[in-house]
Amino acid sequence: MDGRSDLYALGLVAWFALTAQTAFTGENTQRILVRQLTEAVPPLESMRPDLPDSLCAVVNRCCEKNAADRYPTAEALIEALDATQLATPDIPVAIRLLVPDLTAIIPRVSVALVLLGYGNYRLLGYGNASIFLSD
Repeated sequence: MDGRSDLYALGLVAWFALTAQTAFTGENTQRILVRQLTEAVPPLESMRPDLPDSLCAVVNRCCEKNAADRYPTAEALIEALDATQLATPDIPVAIRLLVPDLTAIIPRVSVALVLLGYGNYRLLGYGNASIFLSD
């Protein structure tokens, strides 16, 4: 046992996080443990074909039964994850929290600006000034 056993455990956690299912199921704990020891983890892409192939390959390699087939170190795993280029630029938390509010506010502000513009158009003599009055 070495650090590669931790990478196996991390691979199973990632597999669970990405599929919302455990890799091995059974009627009881003993059955699950036997399957854990004797069966290969199902390929991630078989459960989530919508995921990038590069991410599936990294998780699948972590879940290999043979320790020699896993990444030799956590640093190698991190390099493999970096190579997938799945990360996006860091966006400050304040901006990330503001975005949902903006998506709700922008349509309302747009409608208000159109109405104000139309009202000014009418009040400046280009149209009937009775926009706010009922006929």
